[in-house]
Amino acid sequence: MVLSDLSVRFPGAVTPVLHDIGLEILPGERVCVVGSNGSGKSTLAYTATTIVPRLIRATVSGRALLLGRSRETPMSLSDFTRGCSFLFQNPEYQLLGLTIADELAFALGSASGWGGAAYQRVGQYLDDYGLRHLMHRDSRRLSLGEMQKVAILSSVACRPAIVFFDEPTSALDSDGLALMQDVLARTPDAAAVTLTHDLAWGRQVSSRVVALQDGRIALDGTWSEAGGLNGRADQQAASLTEGVEDTTRLLRFLAQKRSSAQQIDRVVLQNVSFRHPGAKVDSLAGFSLEAAKGEVVCLVGPNGSGKTTAALLASGLVAADSGSVTFLSGGRRVYPRRMPTPRVALMLQNPAHQMLADDVAEELALSLRCSLPASHLADATAMALDAFDLPDAARAPDQLSFGQQRKLSFACCLCLDPDVFVLDEPELGLDATNLAWTSSIIRYLARELGRTVIMVSHDIDFARTTADRIVSLASDDLSR
Repeated sequence: MVLSDLSVRFPGAVTPVLHDIGLEILPGERVCVVGSNGSGKSTLAYTATTIVPRLIRATVSGRALLLGRSRETPMSLSDFTRGCSFLFQNPEYQLLGLTIADELAFALGSASGWGGAAYQRVGQYLDDYGLRHLMHRDSRRLSLGEMQKVAILSSVACRPAIVFFDEPTSALDSDGLALMQDVLARTPDAAAVTLTHDLAWGRQVSSRVVALQDGRIALDGTWSEAGGLNGRADQQAASLTEGVEDTTRLLRFLAQKRSSAQQIDRVVLQNVSFRHPGAKVDSLAGFSLEAAKGEVVCLVGPNGSGKTTAALLASGLVAADSGSVTFLSGGRRVYPRRMPTPRVALMLQNPAHQMLADDVAEELALSLRCSLPASHLADATAMALDAFDLPDAARAPDQLSFGQQRKLSFACCLCLDPDVFVLDEPELGLDATNLAWTSSIIRYLARELGRTVIMVSHDIDFARTTADRIVSLASDDLSR
């Protein structure tokens, strides 16, 4: 892959996302591309494969060669990307089969012919990676981490010459991290370009690092030359920044304007169970949890252990098959309805699932309308755009990076000013600075504003830094 003088600007953007990028990836090379949220990592990969501008509109200049084919050559996207594979940040975007067997048979068949033989190879392929138990699962019923594992296997099953992995580890448990390393070890001839925020993991799987800053290449060299880049764990104890101060100022403003309705001070899940329609086993069985006012409780556990299901039940979005979910205020039961109340905010795992507006400013305004009178809306929206340090107000949410979408979805939850926050993987896709900001704001919500926070996380360091109590849905007990 060769990129020369490559620049990209999205519609409505004030500045280009990428500026004059020059980069060459050799056959079999292992390269990590790092940088903050919005630095252009995903855009670089999308443009190299011509996903931008063929599928995502943008103005592109410069030269891009992929496996000897030029982006200017008239040919279909499938022809241009033959021999190339892509793992998207969101695995939901690329799982096409109804079952995992269908998904992997398609990928395996693209390398050596479709038909019954491809299906016969699926079982052995899953055995090689210890995932045969997923073979006949409905791809729509997997957890995000399980989807990520399947998408990783699918992306290399076609034996690509070059593969782009966009944040491949973000939703993975420890077994998933081992799977990713195994995949790389079994594909030594493929060039692997990994876009990641996890610098410690990146050092383990690549010899070369390319750092993007403000859309330009700030570093292209070995990890030993990247002395200025610190791993995620080294930056989690970052002090409160000006951005945190701006955000807490907005939160105090919203708190002063809130109504005098009874505040939910305790959420109780009592012996709840839930099974997805058509599933053979419960996603969650006999689970109990209490979360009080001023407390941050974090649910941890392996992929598929039921964390997201517990979060959906706690928010009221999903009704339990058995057991009860109760919201209490002063010991009295309030809001007994099954649907979420205005006092409960839910942040979904996939931020794209709750982006409703045409631009960033209107997305924030939609939430602020639920917590403020119309007379304060314009000032509060301007304050929110400044406090959350989001991209251009006129940008469409679907043009943002995954990390920026994640920050926007959290910002919208904050603008609702609820009593209870239910946050599913709030750390997904965030760089070290935004990870520290998110942790600080969650702690502020509980300790200074008395809100109840129930969150889900795979990042045990983030959980320990942020939560008052950790509840494990695995057999090992991490509660404290």
